[in-house]
Amino acid sequence: MMRKIIYILLIVSFGSIAVRAQTDEPNPALIETYERQLNLFEETGNLATAYHAARFAMRLGREGEAVHLLSRLRNGGWKLGLDPADFSLESNNPALATEISRLQQALGSKRPHSRVVFQFDDPRLFPESIGLNPTSGVLFAGSLLKPRVSYRVAARETMPDQDMKLPELNWGVIYGIKFHPGRDELWVLHNRQTEEGMLGGLAVVNVDGDLQKTYRVAGAPALELNDLCFRENQVFVTDSTAGTIYRGDLNGELLSPYYQDPEIRYPNGIACADDTEDIYVAHASGLAAISSGVPQAHRSVAAPEGYSLGGIDGLYLWSGHLVGVQNYLGAPKVLVAHLSSADTADLIDLRDTLHPEYHIPTTGFIDGNCFYYIANSSLDLLPANGADATAQQPGRARVLGLSLSRTPGACSFN
Repeated sequence: MMRKIIYILLIVSFGSIAVRAQTDEPNPALIETYERQLNLFEETGNLATAYHAARFAMRLGREGEAVHLLSRLRNGGWKLGLDPADFSLESNNPALATEISRLQQALGSKRPHSRVVFQFDDPRLFPESIGLNPTSGVLFAGSLLKPRVSYRVAARETMPDQDMKLPELNWGVIYGIKFHPGRDELWVLHNRQTEEGMLGGLAVVNVDGDLQKTYRVAGAPALELNDLCFRENQVFVTDSTAGTIYRGDLNGELLSPYYQDPEIRYPNGIACADDTEDIYVAHASGLAAISSGVPQAHRSVAAPEGYSLGGIDGLYLWSGHLVGVQNYLGAPKVLVAHLSSADTADLIDLRDTLHPEYHIPTTGFIDGNCFYYIANSSLDLLPANGADATAQQPGRARVLGLSLSRTPGACSFN
C-alpha cells in the first residue's frame, strides 16, 4: 500500500525514511533516521530536527536520549508544544514527564477552538482532502481507501452523501483535490501501487464526474502526487516520494519537472496564487519559497525564534499569510504565519491547538476569511494492504470551520 497509508504519515527527512509502524520493534531505517536527525540538529541547530530526533528516540525506547533532546528544545525556546501521539503525557519517567509538562506549558493559553460545520455520512470514507464548488456549494472529498470522491451540498445536512461516477480507470486512491471555479472542474491527484512501486497521476473531471483529461508526466514516472495549486494558467504539483515539484499548463496535458532539491524531502502541501510571485512548498523541516518564473535556488522561509514551519500538510495563502495544518511537528494545530516578506514570517498565530475533534487533521480550503479543513482523517486506521473491507473510522469524518480574521465571526456553510 502507498507510503502515506501505511501508518499515519511518512517521516521523510534528508534522504532517510522511517515509518511510524504498527510495532514497537526498532528497525534499521528508524535508527538511521534518528541518527541522521541528531547529526543535523548538531550541525544546524534547527529545532525541528531536535523534535524529530526526540520522537525517534521515544520510538526506539531511548527515553534518556529523548529527555536530553526535549531539554535542548525547551532551552531553545520551543513554542509549538508536543504531540501526545509522540510523547505520552502520563509518562512514568519523572524526568521525561517534567520536560513534557514544561514544553506543553510553553504553548501558552489556547484560544477558543473552532466548531464542526460539516460531517460526512460514511465512516469508511477516510478523506485526505476536500474541495468546494463555491457556485453550487457542493463539497467534495477524496478517499484514501479506494478510488472514490464523495460530495454533498454543504449547507444541506439532511442530504445524503453521494459518490461521483468517476471513469473506470485504475486510479488507486485519492490524495489532493482542488476545485477550479473559473473552469468548473475538479482536479484530482491519485496514486496506486504497482509491482514496480507507486505510480501517481493527475486527472480532471467536470462536476458530473466525466473525465476531461489526464496529464502525462515528462521523464520518469510520477511516484506519489500529493498536493496541487493553481497560479494564472499553470498548475503546480508535489511528488512526495520523488521529491519533485511539477508544473503544467492548465490547457495542456503534460506535467514537467519544475524543481527538485535534496533539502526538500517529501514535499507535501503547496500554495500559490495569481498575486504571489513565489510558490510555497511544505516539507519535513520547513517551508521553501521557489520563484514561479525560472526556478533558481529556493529560499527557506524564516520563522520567529522558537517556531518552525516544518511538518505541515495542507498549505494555503490568505491575505499576506501562510496557513498550514501542522500535523507532524509539535502539538497538532493550524499555524497562521504573517509574511513580512516573501521568505520571512515575522508573526505566528497558533489556532485550534490540540482540538478535541482531532484524529490526524489534514487539508482543506479557504473561502473568504474562513478555513475549512478535515479534523479527523483517521489515517492511522487504514488497512496496510488496502484489502480490509470492514475498515472504518471511529466516527464520521468532520470538517472544522476556523475564522482567520482578526475580528472573527462564525464560519459555516449555511
